[in-house]
Amino acid sequence: LKGETTIMKKLMFAVCAAALAASVWAKPAPACEFDENPNWTPVAVSLWPGLEYPASDWSVTGLRFGLFAARHEDVLFLSASTLADLVTDNVNGLQVAGLCNHAGRSTGAVQMAGCVNSIGSDFAGVQVSGLYNSVSGTMSGLSVALLTKAETVDGLQVGIFNKAKVLNGVQVGVVNLAEESDGGIQLGVVNVMKDAAYPVMPVFNVGF
Repeated sequence: LKGETTIMKKLMFAVCAAALAASVWAKPAPACEFDENPNWTPVAVSLWPGLEYPASDWSVTGLRFGLFAARHEDVLFLSASTLADLVTDNVNGLQVAGLCNHAGRSTGAVQMAGCVNSIGSDFAGVQVSGLYNSVSGTMSGLSVALLTKAETVDGLQVGIFNKAKVLNGVQVGVVNLAEESDGGIQLGVVNVMKDAAYPVMPVFNVGF
């Protein structure tokens, strides 16, 4: 009788666990993060783009791992690849790669890569790499690399060479370059702010 009771308890636990897993799987994806993509999963694995499960047009709301490289529509929470970690649309969470990370955009992420981080439009969060960070839109947050580049900087760039088309934030480096500035600040050996009262300054420059 005691053995039967133990078996029943284990069976009930297994059923409850399965029901919980099913309810998590069936939960609708947040529209604000995944643009109402009907295909989403809490776990994804990839060998190389085109060799992944599930397919690359799915969104990942939990964990994704790429043995060499991975590519999916969106990623929320954690994505890691040994070489290249790619997100077609939005990454929100932690993105880690041995060589490079790329995402179409980010509403709040931390990108960490051995060589390169890149964002195709606006980025909010932190970028850290060993070589180069690029943001094609507005960078709001922190970017740290040997070379950093952004269309518009509302946050902080730290590197040997920092470049921004519009600087509203801060650049700290050896050489800092900005095409335009509205209250931006540069701290470095050579500071170039083309529309400032003094376009080239050592140590410090500020735009109004």
